[in-house]
Amino acid sequence: MFDREEQALQKIKEQYAAQPLPASEQLDQAIERGMQLAKKKRPARSWGLAVSAAVCVFCLLLAVSIRVSPAFAALVSELPGMSYFVKMISYDQGLQRAVEHDFVQPVGISDEKDGVRLTVDSIIADEIRLNIFYTAESTTGKPKKLLTSSVELLDGNRQPLSVGYSCCGSGESNPDDLILKGHVDMQMGEDLPVPDTVIMRVKLIGDIERPDTVWEVAIPVDRSKFAGMKETVPVDQTVDIAGQKFTFTKAVIYPTRIELGVEFDPDNTKNIMGFEDLEIVDETGEVLNTNLSVIGDSKQTIYFESSYFSQAKELYVRGSKLMALDKDKSSLVIDLGEKKLLKVPDQRVQLESIFRGTAYTTINLLIEQLPGDKHAYSIVDSEFTDAAGKSYQTEGSTTIAHSDEDESSRVQRTSFHIKTEDYTGPLTFRITNYPTRISQPFKVRLK
Repeated sequence: MFDREEQALQKIKEQYAAQPLPASEQLDQAIERGMQLAKKKRPARSWGLAVSAAVCVFCLLLAVSIRVSPAFAALVSELPGMSYFVKMISYDQGLQRAVEHDFVQPVGISDEKDGVRLTVDSIIADEIRLNIFYTAESTTGKPKKLLTSSVELLDGNRQPLSVGYSCCGSGESNPDDLILKGHVDMQMGEDLPVPDTVIMRVKLIGDIERPDTVWEVAIPVDRSKFAGMKETVPVDQTVDIAGQKFTFTKAVIYPTRIELGVEFDPDNTKNIMGFEDLEIVDETGEVLNTNLSVIGDSKQTIYFESSYFSQAKELYVRGSKLMALDKDKSSLVIDLGEKKLLKVPDQRVQLESIFRGTAYTTINLLIEQLPGDKHAYSIVDSEFTDAAGKSYQTEGSTTIAHSDEDESSRVQRTSFHIKTEDYTGPLTFRITNYPTRISQPFKVRLK
């Protein structure tokens, strides 16, 4: 690598080296807690980075620009106690239009424990997506500072839902009224419709008596509200970028999202891992952004803001950048015993360390990123194999990035955890998210 990148690598190594390592038992316990939480929330294989199933992600909506229509803001201001809607769904034009078209289902069901009342105020639902809006507040007359710790979703039979979801909100109770305002955005898996009843189980931390207390609300979903509300548009258009072909198969327009299917040509010499700037635009130039993708071996399902209520006459999908890696370089091979990398996609990947705990082993990688690249990359799939071909699952991962003051050099550290076992030979990880790209503008008409 060049001197500047080597200096950046050395700097990040020094920063990490200065941090004391926890004892083996402490690290195992921390990984175990994270693993159990991830198992409760792990969606159907494999969700894109937009959905974090291992943790409840609090979206700091106050820090981003709020884009709402005057009609939406006026309507929400008339809903008692629901003004926080504006911040919760300001990122999604489809949800805003759903509110404008009377698509909100009032709920108003509460669970009260330990001097705290948690209330599901309302939901927005269609066949593939459910948005839950809830609040939590003190019932003792004394304000309490509250924070959402975790959310679990079950169906009416109390079985875990195979879904991807994020938990968004103010993060903690408002300092003025000490009312926690939360939002769960749930995306159903393939061929799994939103059920008639969804049970939401929430843990809170802060000014509460018992941290293990679970607030539970059974949420009724009126499916007649959205029955038959979708438009299926056949597309079947193929794009060729640098010899790599992919086909947009069909678009399904729901009230809250557009679902776009993509299939990749098996004769491609590269694995296409994702689209970086994909968007849908209508005949007026209005842009519908993507915020979620479901990734398979040879296809993807990509979700966009919905145009259902705007009734666009024309829709186009356009983009210019693909994350792609040569198929013969799409694996990472690690020798745990020798603590070295046997195969890497390129020289930007270095093995920083391997920490072997009693129950879990942590593998730390350093990846040099290109100037101007501000994304974070998970690098490998959750599944890996040993030399005998036996499959295993990783137990979670974290990514931290570091850049120089002028941001001309950027290095990220990716750590992932596996169970400490006597594996056969070196381990092979499939690379599914890596900063290599091919570029060429394209535009395809959907309708």
